[in-house]
Amino acid sequence: LGHRHQAQWMRTVSLSRESGARGTTDGLDAAAATTLRSFDTELAALHEQVSHVIVALLTDAASTPAVKRQLLFDTTQLALFLRRQNTNDMLLPLLITLLNDREPSLRAAFFESVGGVCAFVGRASLQAFVLPCVMQALSDVDEMVVCAALDSLSRLAEVGLQPRASLLEVCEKVAPLLCHPNAWVRHGALGFVSRLEPHFSAAEVYTAVRPLLRPFLSQPLLSLSAPSLSAALREPASRLGYDRALA
Repeated sequence: LGHRHQAQWMRTVSLSRESGARGTTDGLDAAAATTLRSFDTELAALHEQVSHVIVALLTDAASTPAVKRQLLFDTTQLALFLRRQNTNDMLLPLLITLLNDREPSLRAAFFESVGGVCAFVGRASLQAFVLPCVMQALSDVDEMVVCAALDSLSRLAEVGLQPRASLLEVCEKVAPLLCHPNAWVRHGALGFVSRLEPHFSAAEVYTAVRPLLRPFLSQPLLSLSAPSLSAALREPASRLGYDRALA
C-alpha cells in the first residue's frame, strides 16, 4: 500500500477507536467504512498473490535449493504477513515438504527457520505437524541435519510451547545423542537437555529427567546445567562402534 492508503487506514483505525470510546458508530463515516472494507479486500488479494509465488518457488521443478533456502531465510516475517490461518493451511505444509529434498543443507535450513513459525501458529500445530518431523530428523543420514534438528528443539524448549510430558518424550529420544561420536551432535543434545532445567523442579529432575539420562552418565548428575551435565557424561562412543551399532 502507498502512503495515501496507509494514511486512510490509520484514519479508519483512529475513527473506530474514537467511536468505540463514545459507545456509538457516529465517528465511523461511510468513507472510513469503505476504506476498511477496501483494505481487507486488497490484503486478501495480496495474500493470494504471495501464496501463489510461494507455491511456485517451493514446488516448481526449476526452483533450485538455493532459491528455497532464501525463502526460508525469514519465514517468521512471512508467517506474520500471511496470518495464522494461511500459515497453517498453506505455508507450514509446504515448508514441511522440503524435508523430502535430497539436499541436506535445505533440510537443515528448514529446522533453522521453523521455530519462529511454531511460536506464531501455536502449540497444536507444533505437536501435530512440526514436532514429529523434528524427531524423525534425529536419525537423518546427514549429521548436519541432526544438529539443526537439535538446535530447533532447543529453541522450541525455550519458547515453552510444549507440555512437560512432551519435553520428557523428546528428552528420551535425545539422550543417546549425548554420547554421539560427533562433537557437534553432542553439543546440540547437551543444549536441549540443559534447556529443560527451567521447566522442572529439582525433585522432578531427580525423579523424571535423571532416569532418562542415567545410561549415559558416568557419575551423579547435580543439575541440568550444561557444565554439570557435561562433567557427568560418559565418554562418547567411537565412530567405528557407532557405525557398527547402526549397521
